[in-house]
Amino acid sequence: MFNFDGLMTFQVSFVNSIATIKGGTHVDYVTNQITNYVMSIVNKKNKNANLKAHALKIHLWVFVNALIDNPAFDFQTKETLTIRQSSFGSKCELSQEFLKKVSKSGIVESLLSWADFKQSKDLKKTDGTKR
Repeated sequence: MFNFDGLMTFQVSFVNSIATIKGGTHVDYVTNQITNYVMSIVNKKNKNANLKAHALKIHLWVFVNALIDNPAFDFQTKETLTIRQSSFGSKCELSQEFLKKVSKSGIVESLLSWADFKQSKDLKKTDGTKR
């Protein structure tokens, strides 16, 4: 989704050659695999990171080109795929090699830096005083 306020994943996606400009379940399927893998690494490196998957998703650019049996869309304009993942007709499991490459792209370090910044910001709010 081309969203310049930083609140959503940037994505370009197609289903059966139809542009799904708002994404949908096929994009979620791919991004969830990436976020689960990367967040597990972040949480191993910093158990106090306390970051949600959304913190990672706003840093992603995702390109998805899917072939799906009997796709279902939200409206006639076909901007968002709504069919359940279990009904895709096939699976797209991202390889460990691909996920490792994503995790080595610098995203883990960016998230850890963000977590440190967030923690120090929260500490400054208390300014050493108890409430």
